[in-house]
Amino acid sequence: MNPLTTPIRAVSLLQYLAGFALLAYTAYAFVMTQRMTSAVNQMIVPGSGPPFVFPTFGWFIFGALIVFSLLAMVTGYLLQFRCGYWYCVIIAGAECLYVPVGTVLGFLTLLVLLRPSVAAEFRTQQAMQNIEHGEPSDARRVAES
Repeated sequence: MNPLTTPIRAVSLLQYLAGFALLAYTAYAFVMTQRMTSAVNQMIVPGSGPPFVFPTFGWFIFGALIVFSLLAMVTGYLLQFRCGYWYCVIIAGAECLYVPVGTVLGFLTLLVLLRPSVAAEFRTQQAMQNIEHGEPSDARRVAES
């Protein structure tokens, strides 16, 4: 077994787990917020003003959390198949903004991805895919670099 596969596989699994955990947390927070909104609306006396509605900012936050969880899962998928190197690096950097779990996950992912041997493995995998798709001239150039 290639010694590089273990850290990449571990980070890929962590990306999947973080994405699913963030998605589950978002769903739970959404349900609880809807329950609180319903309870507040029932306590308002009719005719005293507009009912409490879920703010637009809350919808934006829930949408952003869903997008970030999907991005983490896509990153795990791409790491598993060694493609999309720069996408994985950018998302790992963005994950550093999710304090505290995302910071650790983003740092570990960057630590693994920024090794020269891992970058070379991604280039080799890309070259192999280019050869399979009938693009040998570009694949040779990538493999030789």
